Amino acid sequence: MAAAASDLLTGWCLFGLALLAILVFCWVYVRKYQSRRESEVISTITAIFALAVALISSALLPVDIFLVSYMKNPNGTFKPYFQGTT
Repeated sequence: MAAAASDLLTGWCLFGLALLAILVFCWVYVRKYQSRRESEVISTITAIFALAVALISSALLPVDIFLVSYMKNPNGTFKPYFQGTT
């Protein structure tokens, strides 16, 4: 079971790294196309946040597919939700 937990931890760590990469991309993208003379702090933060939410929700789909497939046995049946139950 320890190997399976490490697989889950690896999947979530990769998703965390993807989140950081998305936030950096959003910040660079918004700052690059922003007008220097007419920039407002609140509009910059809002644009970065909105773009990040859109990209993060699309990046969550592969994690969801991984977690659902992780919960199934090779024959297609679901694993028990609680390992201690019979």
